[in-house]
Amino acid sequence: MRIASVLLLAILASTCRAEDPIKKVFVDNLFLLELPIGFEWTKVKEMDADGVKARFYVAQKDASPLRYVLSVELSPRKDDPHRIAALKGHYNGLTEQLKQAKFTRLMVKEPTLKTPVADEVPFAVSAKTPDGQQVALFCVSIFKRNTYLLQCITEPADGVEDQLLQLAKRLEEPNP
Repeated sequence: MRIASVLLLAILASTCRAEDPIKKVFVDNLFLLELPIGFEWTKVKEMDADGVKARFYVAQKDASPLRYVLSVELSPRKDDPHRIAALKGHYNGLTEQLKQAKFTRLMVKEPTLKTPVADEVPFAVSAKTPDGQQVALFCVSIFKRNTYLLQCITEPADGVEDQLLQLAKRLEEPNP
């Protein structure tokens, strides 16, 4: 999921606000996810590498710095060893990309790797951009029929992580 981290770095100027009203959005027959009103998902990339199929989306609103990023791996991670591998990939991919992009002062809240692994696992990274701006990256790995990584980038603020986790818990997939 390193591509997800690269996409995330491309939109680091964004913010995430808890007070925006919510609406439901159904996308590509894959997922239904509540978002603040005015935000729409745009598919930015599809990939099929070594049998792993994934799609990447950004949700944004005109004239707003707010961005959400969602990566969807089109396969389940049903058991704990596979979920732990996905969590490590999401977290390590993000932190390595930040380091390669010359971000400094990384402070992390690592994902919990204890078993049984929950269906939604949050983690966060706070860092300084190369130009000295403080940013916080809030992420939730979500395990359903597909494997998701929902991300929001903002200035450090209270409540954002909780709001993102609540969005993650409401992610729905269509009936098979």
